[in-house]
Amino acid sequence: LDRYPYSSIELSQSFRTVKDAEAWNNGLYSNLRARIYGIYTFTGDVQADQLNASLEFGNRNGSPHRWEGFQADNYTISDVWSSYYRAITNLNIAISGFKHIEPQGAAETAKLDQYLGDAYLARAYYYHRLVLRWARPYEPGTAAADPGVPLVLTYDVYNRPPRASVQEVYDQILRDIAAAKARLSATAFSAVRTGRFNIDVVTALEARVKLDMHDWAGAKTAADALIIGGNYPLITTHAELAAMWKEDLEKEVIYQLKVSAPNELATANSIYLGLIPQTGKFTPDFIPSQWVVDMYEANDIRKPVYFEQKTLTIQGKDHPGIYLVK
Repeated sequence: LDRYPYSSIELSQSFRTVKDAEAWNNGLYSNLRARIYGIYTFTGDVQADQLNASLEFGNRNGSPHRWEGFQADNYTISDVWSSYYRAITNLNIAISGFKHIEPQGAAETAKLDQYLGDAYLARAYYYHRLVLRWARPYEPGTAAADPGVPLVLTYDVYNRPPRASVQEVYDQILRDIAAAKARLSATAFSAVRTGRFNIDVVTALEARVKLDMHDWAGAKTAADALIIGGNYPLITTHAELAAMWKEDLEKEVIYQLKVSAPNELATANSIYLGLIPQTGKFTPDFIPSQWVVDMYEANDIRKPVYFEQKTLTIQGKDHPGIYLVK
């Protein structure tokens, strides 16, 4: 007799209806929310040259900051790598499984097509993040020979793929974007700051990928398609830019994952500020390099939004007027 688990759905039983596909699609967005914050964001910052560790940082995120200890047991490395590939595993299973579902009617057909488009776009996003973090920057003359990351496009627990080239990874990203574009073409603009993928989100990722590939014309074409359309008017004042970060002004935001207030509100990363509520002073883990602050001219509307002068308390001594990441 075929016996199935009581507490979970066996894989072959999970792709029978469009309702099943919807459950996988909800999982896609849940996985994505968990992979765009925390170590997925700030690890690259502390590893780069733009930040310096303060004497109060307590060796938090010290390994990537010093460019040492890049071993499998370093969570800032292994967790990001494995989490991206776990998400890709689910997407591969979904892309394959959706093909076994027979939708009933035009409405279900459109839904299933959108779920498949979402899966292709999410896979393109994850591979873009992987190739940026674990491969050399794309150079047209050497990309075909430069080692990239393993390409895993089907679910096989025994598969041990070698590293694909940087060119092969980017080619796959573009194929997934094309597949997403074909299936999400009907999902036109409905509102600023959509919480679900649509054709504009596809175009935005395409612009970013082609920019990294030095395809300047292709990146401009994709970006212009969004800018000229007029649905996302660009912020031009300091007040609006500040409001976008502080008050969630949605004016030029193409896509934003849903967060439920108040129980899911994001908290400020202490590595940038380290506010001491009792004193109103700050003990950040990391401080921006002066040359980074100096890159912004005095009248640049971004400078007072991204940086602010604070009083730091470092090892018991106050240091006023130090620029911090705001």
